[in-house]
Amino acid sequence: MKRILFTGVMSCLTVTAMSACNWQYRRYQESIRKWKLIDEQFKPDHPIQHMGIQDILSLDPQRYSYILVKTSGTLDKYILKVYRYQDGRPGMMLCGILRDDQNDAIVVNLGWVPENYLDKIESVEGMQLNEMCAMIKLPEHPDKNTDQNLMNTFVDLGLIAKENKLPEKSTNLFLERIGTSTENAGLFKAQDLYPVPSFYSTFQKPYLTPDKHKAYYWFWGSCSCLGILSIIQLIRK
Repeated sequence: MKRILFTGVMSCLTVTAMSACNWQYRRYQESIRKWKLIDEQFKPDHPIQHMGIQDILSLDPQRYSYILVKTSGTLDKYILKVYRYQDGRPGMMLCGILRDDQNDAIVVNLGWVPENYLDKIESVEGMQLNEMCAMIKLPEHPDKNTDQNLMNTFVDLGLIAKENKLPEKSTNLFLERIGTSTENAGLFKAQDLYPVPSFYSTFQKPYLTPDKHKAYYWFWGSCSCLGILSIIQLIRK
């Protein structure tokens, strides 16, 4: 009786492991296609679609995350400073609001500024960004190990939308400005170098890369094989 019960339990665990293996394998294949597309986007001859802000906000965030687009608009006065280390130095990411002629608005991570340069950055209000190249990003989430009362440590789309009375759909995604050869010069009058936009080598990559999915796939595959072998041995006894 105990052997039958144990065989049943092992069968359930094995089926679960096989399902997890199959799911991770499909995610692995999807991740490979996604990363291939990300790599191709940064090639000089790759066309980047120009889209209106309303069209960008209407996209499926999960499907279009990490996709490059171009858009145009004017920056509001509002800036949210997000604490972030870069190149081993403390600094702030400057997140603003870009509006177009139809008054549609979207949150944009304009780039990073070292802490000692923050007081040299002038107001961005009224700055025109034409053909800005940017990457569509999913909402960030707070680090549970960090006291959020001390500083902003993530791009808080909910807070930005609330303080600026933006529509709910503006909390589904934001744009991360990407530096290109066609980037407009002199975004800020005080210092052309800052804020530093993201580049292919510096933009924050997805946590679950193809290699991670592959590792999970092999792990669950190994568990499935061990489960099948254990069940065969139990049946033979």
